[in-house]
Amino acid sequence: MERRFVDATGVPPGRWIAHQRIRAAAVLLESADHPIDAVAGRVGLTVAGFRHHFRETMGSAPRHIGASSGADRRGRVLPPVRPAG
Repeated sequence: MERRFVDATGVPPGRWIAHQRIRAAAVLLESADHPIDAVAGRVGLTVAGFRHHFRETMGSAPRHIGASSGADRRGRVLPPVRPAG
């Protein structure tokens, strides 16, 4: 099954899932100044895992993405994440 998945998507299932989570997180970070730890939890990652996968996928730290890039990211309520696709 993994071989078929890689043939269809070009990446292993775990990497594909991580990329989908980071894509959803990027939408949240771009739409408002949500706290990074809340975004990480919303997409199902620990903060450390989120930072690792974000940098690997996006090529920059999550703090460089956002509605005001560098603004205070505390205390905002997160909207629901829409499925990618």
